[in-house]
Amino acid sequence: MKVISFLFILTLLFTGFVEMKADTFINRTEKPLHQYVRVVWRSANGLPHSSVNAIIQDKEGKIWTGTDEGAASFDSSGFKVYDRSVDESFLSNRITAVLEGNDGTIWMGTEAGLIALRNGIFTLYDKAKGIPSPVVRNLIKDENGKIWVGTEGGLAFYDDSKDEMSVIETDELQNTNIAAVTFDRNGTLVISTEEKGIVEYDGRKTTIPEKINNLLSSVVTALFTSTQGQTFAGTITGEIYNISDITEKPVRVSGGSFGSAVSVIAQEKNGSLWAGLSRMGLVRISDETVERFDTIDGLPGKSVRDIFFDDSGYLWVATDDGIAMFHDGIFSTYTTREGLSSNMTYGILEDGKGSLWVGTRGGGLNWITENGVKKFNEDNGLPSNLIGGLHEDSFENMWICTANGLAKWNGRKMTVYTEKQGLPARVVGAVYEDSRKTIWAGTMGGHILMLKDGRFRNFFKKSRSAPVNSMVRQIYESRSGIIWAATSEGLLKLKKEGYDLYTEKDGLSGDSVLSIYEDNDGNLWITTDDSGINVLEEDEKFIHIRSKDGLPSDTVFSILQDNNDDFWFSSSRGIFHIYKKDLLQFAEKKEGKIPVRMFGQSDGIRKMENTGGVYPSSFKRKNGRLLFPSTGGLIEADPGKLGNINVPSVIIREVLVNAKTHEKQDVAALPYDTSQIEVRFTPLNFIKNESIAFAYSFGRKDKENEWKELDTMEMITLR
Repeated sequence: MKVISFLFILTLLFTGFVEMKADTFINRTEKPLHQYVRVVWRSANGLPHSSVNAIIQDKEGKIWTGTDEGAASFDSSGFKVYDRSVDESFLSNRITAVLEGNDGTIWMGTEAGLIALRNGIFTLYDKAKGIPSPVVRNLIKDENGKIWVGTEGGLAFYDDSKDEMSVIETDELQNTNIAAVTFDRNGTLVISTEEKGIVEYDGRKTTIPEKINNLLSSVVTALFTSTQGQTFAGTITGEIYNISDITEKPVRVSGGSFGSAVSVIAQEKNGSLWAGLSRMGLVRISDETVERFDTIDGLPGKSVRDIFFDDSGYLWVATDDGIAMFHDGIFSTYTTREGLSSNMTYGILEDGKGSLWVGTRGGGLNWITENGVKKFNEDNGLPSNLIGGLHEDSFENMWICTANGLAKWNGRKMTVYTEKQGLPARVVGAVYEDSRKTIWAGTMGGHILMLKDGRFRNFFKKSRSAPVNSMVRQIYESRSGIIWAATSEGLLKLKKEGYDLYTEKDGLSGDSVLSIYEDNDGNLWITTDDSGINVLEEDEKFIHIRSKDGLPSDTVFSILQDNNDDFWFSSSRGIFHIYKKDLLQFAEKKEGKIPVRMFGQSDGIRKMENTGGVYPSSFKRKNGRLLFPSTGGLIEADPGKLGNINVPSVIIREVLVNAKTHEKQDVAALPYDTSQIEVRFTPLNFIKNESIAFAYSFGRKDKENEWKELDTMEMITLR
């Protein structure tokens, strides 16, 4: 039979996306756990049992867990359970430890022996195979890949030349209950025993470091060596010590006792230590700061048995009530838990000193500094708890629009403006200071006013009535010196002698204007209620961008640009992002659909609905972060994390040629009559499968090949 040999190249391209203090708002660099994106799995999701004792990730990216009722591996396609119903090697279903060997063997410690899974075959190592006790407590491998086993009856290692366990038969380790093990920076095995304390084994002999044992307050239940070579010991009384380089006494890094035994210690990429407690959750120790997290912060259970950080920096936690994966998303949401008076946030800004001001609908105004949150409301000077727009003038006064007048805070006292000071209506929608330091205000009824000599005067002085009879939502001076006003009946352009009113009849996509934004190139953008976005061209014609062009919503509240000049939008359906080049391309061609990235819960947003109709309804901070109000609190975006996309690994499960299974290999010899190649794969994405898109390239490695997007995330079929 004639055979055609060629290079079989299959590459998959990821094309889609998948009690705090107030200073969190100002200068905090590490998020608390409840701000992380979280995914939880329990028995209802496929685990053999919700009580999980061990968790690891193998080389392929699959997660392995050891539970009270068996082991399980899982990826985005689901769980595969291993217990006595699968193989008789499982004399006990309680899995106490899991480890992957360098050769891909999965080792599972149980209460009735050690099980090795090699190439689909189970092997039980019990007393007949040399293990000192059938109750396995911990597993670890050294730098050469040798597997070490700690049991209730001593320490052993796997001797691959004999395919059995070899026991360390020294006086210090014989018949001892091994509580924890680690390798220090010199490769010495540090062992915690319940009978003799800390024991060290250098491969030839065992020694007992008396100084460490004399100074430690209690039994060590967890050991860990950091990437910096520091060895840490957690105790049964809930203390954590650095036991490296001891001269007089171990250094206690926990600051005190956590009141519960330390079950596991791990290290984040930034150097922070994390510790699981047997009854009281999780602890993070960083920069002399100790934080505790419990079920209220998102942990599925209070008893933390195991933790690890995967290659993407995601935190995995095994507890008595399921496992959880945490990762630091693009967004953080601040609510009443962080001290806000209400989660229904509206007008927001950062003042010149870096403090944040957050207006709410019914909860008054929040002034957030490094020292805490100060709340303004009707009880301490505000005319109303319904807050609209905000503006800081050049004299550092904060102007506050409310439903019952305009207020000014000068840092010491609150001044209120109502009818006595010239306001024709008490519902104030907009306030603004122009380049001439004139204060403007807009109210219900379409009134636009200017403050002069302590009194507001109507801009439309030649007419008793305003050109619109509705709410003025924003007043803005463009860089060219033109004053614009957004109203619910159109866009106003104010002139020395009158005004121009742009409505749907004049080419605006809709009359109800929500906001005005001038981009970094001087283009004026107008967002509307249910009519999309407008870009004002030089000839005063409008380019329309609507949902039919790719927008997730036609109700767009606000626009911001990040430090890369790319665009961020808040809308009735949430926050979305568009690259500047894609917007410019659409504006030029006015055809096709704009590529949009919509953000959701997998990015850290808790509630999707934004709020708007006031100014500013989004704000760019000095540090480049972006603020958006919502019905569920204040949302802060970190655009710098936009590119930190976790590209999921892919497992090739099977390759079929002409509907028959073919050996998976890079170089394949296929029959000349090959009519169909099918590749079945699984993406290792544990967050949000529906947000992933894949493409494939098939051809010679030395040539540039075309990428084709897939309709499914499970199979490639080539005919």
